[in-house]
Amino acid sequence: MVYKYPARLTRSYGIEKTVLVILVWGLILEAITLLYFYTSAQTWRFEYQYTLLLFAMTLIATMILIAKIAKRIHRPIGIDS
Repeated sequence: MVYKYPARLTRSYGIEKTVLVILVWGLILEAITLLYFYTSAQTWRFEYQYTLLLFAMTLIATMILIAKIAKRIHRPIGIDS
């Protein structure tokens, strides 16, 4: 018996995968920036606080997108919406 991936599994890697890649790269770059500001003792600067806010927002958006993809993958085969 040959197992075929359901159509919803291949569809879940469309635009969501692209957005997820962008969000993960954003998290990596924001983490590097936060590390730089922290090690150079410049946590009082506006840029540090703004990057910290952006890091939190990007992390939340990434978690929401991963949950959405996981929910779509684990849905029963008969339901395609």
